[in-house]
Amino acid sequence: MNNLIKLEIKENIGIIKLNNPPVNVLNKELLNELEQTLGNIEINKDIKVLVITGEGKAFCAGADIKSMPDLKYESGKELATKGQSIFNKLENLDKVSICAVNGVAFGGGIRTSIIY
Repeated sequence: MNNLIKLEIKENIGIIKLNNPPVNVLNKELLNELEQTLGNIEINKDIKVLVITGEGKAFCAGADIKSMPDLKYESGKELATKGQSIFNKLENLDKVSICAVNGVAFGGGIRTSIIY
């Protein structure tokens, strides 16, 4: 793991921090780590509340636009499907979820903050 997701657990609260400087873009690596972290949170019955926030000056700038020219149809579709699957998992998580928007939020960052 690249540590693009930081997880802190304080009592019954899980705090996810997006950590992909400078603006926490949603690239393949971050999405993979987020998916794994959400899976761990989902099975942890001690966590009752989930807070999602961003490290640094931004909450989440959305998709990694700089990587898009390298995507082919199938890899682009796979990435979009993975992102949607993760947002669906967040939406259906059996925890109280709070999005602490601490800076800019675009694209997927806005989607994350609206769901919760």
